[in-house]
Amino acid sequence: MPRLFSASPLPRSGLWAMLVLAIGAGCTGLLGSSDLAPLDIATRFLPVPATVPPVDSLRHVQLQPEAERIRFQADAPLGRLKQMWSSGYRARRGNDGLLEAGRMRSFATLWSRELRLLALDRQTSIGAYARDEAERVIASRVDAPHAASILIDVHTYVNRQRRSSYGITNLRNARWDIFLRTDTGVTIAPDSIDATWARPMTWSNDERAHYRHNTLHFPRSTTDTTDVLRGVETLELHIRDATLATDLLFGWRFAEQ
Repeated sequence: MPRLFSASPLPRSGLWAMLVLAIGAGCTGLLGSSDLAPLDIATRFLPVPATVPPVDSLRHVQLQPEAERIRFQADAPLGRLKQMWSSGYRARRGNDGLLEAGRMRSFATLWSRELRLLALDRQTSIGAYARDEAERVIASRVDAPHAASILIDVHTYVNRQRRSSYGITNLRNARWDIFLRTDTGVTIAPDSIDATWARPMTWSNDERAHYRHNTLHFPRSTTDTTDVLRGVETLELHIRDATLATDLLFGWRFAEQ
């Protein structure tokens, strides 16, 4: 039987270095070489609240109807646009470092119409469709869900040394009471929350975390069919401990830019 060559075991630091490179390469393949992955966004400063255009506007994405096609243009790649629509958090009450690991800090991304459009174009080029078909795809996969729901991704990180705390990254956990509040006085709870498995993540050899991607779906209309975001200037996402010991606040301020 032929002998198989085996590599010498790598030191632990080497394994972590390879993991960083592998994660970076995977994200680059998915998002593009000039783009940002969630780990990159988590290590940047994100304001609270984030100042963004109105949620239905197309500030960074342009749709230009032509005779046979719709020309699609964006002035930022997907990851950069996600950063623009992302808010860091601050603690109104309780532990301000609860969902952090070194320079990795949990953040929330509000899915605007332009962000949904850019994500759709990355999945299937809008310009490749005939104009009528492109309009149908945009209506069904962007405009209809955007009009019906408020979609927010919350990327959560916790230090890997806190093994007993991995569960707090799961926003479906009964520990958390979650709601949106507008400056017009509307408060709404999520219709549903999806959460991935907690995964190991590292920024450097001494900054390791467990990471989870949570997707929150909120109804955009109240019982009287009023648009929750109509006339809204600020939107707050509260993630509270069930004991009310902690109140973490993410936020967005809508302004014409």
